Amino acid sequence: MKIEEQAKKYGITSLELSKQLKANGYEQKGLLYWCNTIEGIKLCYKVRLGIRYVYGILGEIGTEVTERSLICVAPTIAELGEIISLIKGSGIDWSMNIFRTNYKEINKTWVVGNRTPLRDATWYDYAKTEANARAKMWLCLDEKGLL
Repeated sequence: MKIEEQAKKYGITSLELSKQLKANGYEQKGLLYWCNTIEGIKLCYKVRLGIRYVYGILGEIGTEVTERSLICVAPTIAELGEIISLIKGSGIDWSMNIFRTNYKEINKTWVVGNRTPLRDATWYDYAKTEANARAKMWLCLDEKGLL
């Protein structure tokens, strides 16, 4: 399965956006990670065994990868939503909205912006998945110094 398909199937950010999040200081802790393997880039999981953590390749039984092979965390929709919800409860006057559209002509179905309706937005962007839309929202909030 291609990495883009894995990201969509498991509700995580794309490899490219995951790298951008890492470069912008997103905490590298989560359930899933992008990692380098002999067969190429794959999705890995982290599990605790006793006093240590083990990383395995998602969907491959009996595989283990080292922490050095990790590229970056692959945030899930829920993980990104949890962080972004903290902004909404912080009293900061900044409104971000994310919603699904039917803009088939641009082949992207999620819109993220700081106002509704979008004609009043000072910033907005499109994404093919909800996870990627949330990642773009996180990056915008980080750029504005709100995280």
